Amino acid sequence: MLSKVLRRLVKFGPVDEWLGTILAWGVLIGSGLVLWGILLRGIFPVLDILSPLGPHAIAAAASAAIALMLERWRPFFLISALGAILVTPSVISIMALKDRNHHRQPWHDTAAGSARDEVPQLRVLSINTWHSNHDLAGLARYVLSADADVVVLSEFGPNKIPLLEGLKRAYPHQASCAAIKACSQVLLSRIPFVRSGTLLPTLKSPPIVWAEFHIGTVDVAKLTVMGTHVYRPSRRPDWHLAQLAGLAALVRKTEGSVVVAGDFNMTRMSQSFDDFTYASGLAAPSRLLASWPAWPVPLPQFQLDYAFVSNDIEILDQRLGHMIGSDHLPLWTAVSLPQRATVMASAHAGVESRNPAGGGKDAKDQVALTVSHGGSGGIVPAPARVQPRPQT
Repeated sequence: MLSKVLRRLVKFGPVDEWLGTILAWGVLIGSGLVLWGILLRGIFPVLDILSPLGPHAIAAAASAAIALMLERWRPFFLISALGAILVTPSVISIMALKDRNHHRQPWHDTAAGSARDEVPQLRVLSINTWHSNHDLAGLARYVLSADADVVVLSEFGPNKIPLLEGLKRAYPHQASCAAIKACSQVLLSRIPFVRSGTLLPTLKSPPIVWAEFHIGTVDVAKLTVMGTHVYRPSRRPDWHLAQLAGLAALVRKTEGSVVVAGDFNMTRMSQSFDDFTYASGLAAPSRLLASWPAWPVPLPQFQLDYAFVSNDIEILDQRLGHMIGSDHLPLWTAVSLPQRATVMASAHAGVESRNPAGGGKDAKDQVALTVSHGGSGGIVPAPARVQPRPQT
């Protein structure tokens, strides 16, 4: 019965079957080339840019092989299979969308006598706001209505600076290099931080905004939150790898617990992902959340946005946010708070630091701006020697 209905809806003739055969062979050969490229990335590192396509290539190759074994309905099967391959990552992402009606008591309100979470936690919202985002009012509404404790924003350039004043109603503590398009990083917080700053991008470091929080009153634990945007490998794979290596080195030098969130322009299939997690000692949850591309069609295929944490804390939950006019979906992350006190290095006491790892004013190879303690005071950039062009 179903076969008769399909024959009436779609009538394939010899020419259609012939075209289906050509399409199947094309998909099979193309997928094979992608997979071979991924296998050769150890010899030719530039081929690592193909790694995100690995799961798609495997599924497409299997679909093409099955289509070639069919005597009939070859084009119908192949087109349907390829459509399913494209839709699957987006369906997984939809299942992970944050419920608009879900609210929790922010951990920073517990000091006022409110109910405490079962596990003390920090909610971090990270968004690549996109330089080409034309819905800035919608972006501001989304961030204002969020119940996040800390928000890190990338591609938040000079045209978005007017939004910061309005966002102070909910997030009075801010660190920003939005005035410099090559940096375009912002960190917003509901709770005061001890110190904060930003690092301008160089060939060996991505743009970074960071803030250091002290958890507890007597036995203090140090927690540093960093926001970043790593250069895309499709333009300059050497810059991409060098910036990840520089970020990993900075994380290793940072005292206390660390959370690094942002757009890393890599997927779990990328060799650079494994290299970064090994070099930094950070971990990311195993849950796959495709966050890009969300524009012009909301059909995300790849996860480029992550939140990595040091091994003394853990990610309790992670969700995607709704569309906000960007080509990336927001990433929500609930992180457990550190339970052990951090041993403060006496050498750091009373020293103005240009980066979260400390080192004082004379630290080498640092291009940074320092923000006054506990707020969003004046910022003055140090001159950068070499800066990658801003990403779009």
